Amino acid sequence: MSTTIEPREKKTAESRISRTEFVQRAARRAKLPVRTMQAAYDALTEEIIDLVKAKNRVTLTGFGRFYQQPHKGHLAQASPGEKGSSTTRVPDYVVLKFSATRDANRRLSMTDEEAAAELLQKRRPVQRKTAAAGGQEG
Repeated sequence: MSTTIEPREKKTAESRISRTEFVQRAARRAKLPVRTMQAAYDALTEEIIDLVKAKNRVTLTGFGRFYQQPHKGHLAQASPGEKGSSTTRVPDYVVLKFSATRDANRRLSMTDEEAAAELLQKRRPVQRKTAAAGGQEG
């Protein structure tokens, strides 16, 4: 059995969203001033880094979690293949990792209409049973 591996698509400038554009889009969606959203963005990213740096796992319910992944040091060769190249030791290090929730991954596959319907469903007020209503929803 032969498996064909498709080449990755090359990233284009159009496929990347800059920090500035991201903040502007989020501000528009939240109907907030860009300066307010920029301050929120800065605070959130700094807080995530600080918490993960302190070895916490940061979970954003319905979105995903951020955590540290430790890596052992290793040998690295500077200018491999060149005469006189040297070997150096890269010390142990950690990287920031993100793991999306199943819900976040599922939303990636939804159409805009499905996502809008789900958002409306989540925003509907929950009807609760009350003693005054005789246990009936009101």
